[in-house]
Amino acid sequence: MRRFLALLLLPSAVSAFDLAEDDTRHLSDPAYLPFAGQVAADLDYQRSIQRINFPGQFASEANEVERIQSNRGALAVAFGITDRLSADVALRYGEGADKLQVSSFPYRFGPVPAQQFSAKFAKVEDPSFGAAYRLIDQAGTGVNLDLHAAYSPYLARRVFNYFPYVQTDARGRQAFDAHLSLSRVMQSLTMAMEIGERHESGGGAFRHDDLGIQPAIPLGPQDTVDAALKTQVRILDRLALDAAFAVAKPSALTYRESPYIPGDKVKYDAVTSARFGLDYFLIPDSLYVGPWLDFVSGGPARDRVGYYLQSEIRSPFEKSFGVRLGFAL
Repeated sequence: MRRFLALLLLPSAVSAFDLAEDDTRHLSDPAYLPFAGQVAADLDYQRSIQRINFPGQFASEANEVERIQSNRGALAVAFGITDRLSADVALRYGEGADKLQVSSFPYRFGPVPAQQFSAKFAKVEDPSFGAAYRLIDQAGTGVNLDLHAAYSPYLARRVFNYFPYVQTDARGRQAFDAHLSLSRVMQSLTMAMEIGERHESGGGAFRHDDLGIQPAIPLGPQDTVDAALKTQVRILDRLALDAAFAVAKPSALTYRESPYIPGDKVKYDAVTSARFGLDYFLIPDSLYVGPWLDFVSGGPARDRVGYYLQSEIRSPFEKSFGVRLGFAL
């Protein structure tokens, strides 16, 4: 029986792996673009665990360990205006818990005992509205060149609790990003290289304390340059493997906590990430579902820069897992 199954599966798997050029637009593919009149949607659930260490600089300072667990949902919908132009919108929401453990440390009046603080948070992220245009189609050149631009307005406030350091709301500023993607689609393999920039400006960070929400701390503009390599390997007729590797470098962020004190500047390290996923097509090129794993080094975290504003800088490591469902009509 095993030999019989192997004879059935092996030829189909081997024959399916073909590097010949393919003009098919595969749903969930990095180079996918909906045809005119077609609607494509992607629903994604994410579970993230982040551990952040804040070692004391001196013997008189406490060591702090922060652990953030969150659940996020995202819905992205794209509509094909023409075969080369599409419009899209993305909505995101998250909630979770933040726990902060502070070790015991010496003080002039005696040692301060270890403490633990916790808080729950909900985060509504601003929606984004974008468009994608295929500048070059591989039908005549062998490669696709796509331009995607998106704008995210400032709708939801960004609020920080003074203690513990919990972000209770959104980004709190408008953002614009543009990306170029160069890709080639083959029968069983897609390769895509992407480069882009994101610009954030306006808004600020609000502080929430015993007196309520305080006036916003102004934030300066910030630019982030990123690059990514994405690939998909299609196995059999209903199974695809995804992998993506990316690096992003944010510029320095300036802020001023009070008109009575000078402003400050925070430098950011580069963020690297790797994502692996599997797509199973319930209906070929029309409906799929699949799990994924994501690993981030240097991702968002709170740092001890600023008395009220805990600026997002970096974390040693963050891991996420989730599942996504996509369909096209």
